[in-house]
Amino acid sequence: MGTVAFYRGRIMTPEQVLSGSALLVKDGRISGFVSENEIPVEYEKISLADSWLLPGFIDVHVHGGGGADAMDGTVDAIRTLANFHLQHGTTALYPTTVTHNRGVLIRVIDAVEKAMQEPDLKRRVLGVHLEGPYLSEARKGAQAGDFIRLPLEEEYAAFFDSPAVKLMTVAPEVDGVKEMIRYGIGKGIRFSAGHSEAEYDIGTLSTTWGMSQVTHLYNAMTGLDRRAPGLSAAALVSKELRAQLICDGVHVHPAMVKLAMKAKGSDGVLLITDSLKGTGEDIEEFYMGNQKVVSGSNAFYLEDGTIAGSKLTMVQAVRNAVKLGGVALQVAVKMATQTPALAMGIESTKGSLTPGRDADLVVLDDRLELKQVWSMGRKCL
Repeated sequence: MGTVAFYRGRIMTPEQVLSGSALLVKDGRISGFVSENEIPVEYEKISLADSWLLPGFIDVHVHGGGGADAMDGTVDAIRTLANFHLQHGTTALYPTTVTHNRGVLIRVIDAVEKAMQEPDLKRRVLGVHLEGPYLSEARKGAQAGDFIRLPLEEEYAAFFDSPAVKLMTVAPEVDGVKEMIRYGIGKGIRFSAGHSEAEYDIGTLSTTWGMSQVTHLYNAMTGLDRRAPGLSAAALVSKELRAQLICDGVHVHPAMVKLAMKAKGSDGVLLITDSLKGTGEDIEEFYMGNQKVVSGSNAFYLEDGTIAGSKLTMVQAVRNAVKLGGVALQVAVKMATQTPALAMGIESTKGSLTPGRDADLVVLDDRLELKQVWSMGRKCL
C-alpha cells in the first residue's frame, strides 16, 4: 500500500476545509496532516491540482449495478456490483435484498458473509441490508407480495445468526416486529422503517424499540397530511430517525428533497442509491428477485408502471443533493459519508478524513466530476 501524500487541493475534514496542507496515508489508513512544505521525503506526492479531496462514499441501500444483483446470491455478483460502484466513488456498501423466500435470502446472506472475508472486498462490503420480508402488503411497492409475511422467531433468528446481517427494513405496525427488533438489537442489528402503513404515532413509538432509520423517505410509506401525519412526518420530526433519501429527481420531488434536508440537516439524512443491476448497463429488462423490471429514461419500473429502483451512483446523488436540495457541497458530502458511517456504527474506521480512519478517498473537480477513487490507500480510478 505504501505511503502517499495528497497535496495542492481542498481537503474536506469534519471540522473544516484545509488548504495548504497535505493528507498523509500509510498502510491503508490516514496517518495525519502536515503543511505542504513538511511532507516527509519517503512519501509519494499526489497533486490534487486544486480539486476536492473527500472521504469515500458509503451506500447503505444498493441492490445492484454493473449487471449484477445482490439477489444473484454469489460472491462474484457481490464483487461485480461492489467494483462497479467503486468506480463511481462508493468505497463501502451494504448489498441489499428484496423480499423472497427463506432459502433465497439465506443464500444471499451467505454470499455476502463470504464476500466480507475476501481480501479485495472485506473492507468494502460491510454487511447485508435485508429489505423485508416483514413489510406491509399495502405498501409493498416493487416488492413481491407473495413473499411478504409475518416475522417468526425461527426464521429471523436464522437470519440474525449471520454476522453479515447489519440492517433490516421492516414495517413497524406488523405483528411481531416490535419483539423482533428487540431481539435483533441484542445481536447488533440496526432497523429501518419502510414499506409501511404505520401512522405517525407508531413511527415515533418504534424508536423506543430501537428503530433508527427510515427507508427511502416518502416512498412506500404513509405521507404528510395536515391531520393525519404519517411515517414520513415521523421521520422528519424525530431526531432518533435518520432518513435514507433517493436524490435522483424521480423518486422524490426537489421540493420534498429540500424539505427533508432543512428538517433533518446533515446529521439526519443518508444519501442512498437504491440502484438496481441495470445501473450503468445497456439492459432493457431484467429480473429483481422474481419481479420483471424494465428500464425507463431515468429509473427502473415494474411492468405495471410501479417504480422499482434508481439508476443512481453515489457521486450522482451528491451532485443532485447540491443541485436539487440546494445544500452546500460539504453538507451533501457529509450525508454520503459521515452520517451513514454514524448510522451504521462504523465511524471509527470509515466516513471521514480523520487520522486512523481507512484511506477511502474521492477526488472531485469543481464541476463535481469524479477524478480519482482510492480504497484503503490503493488507487482504483
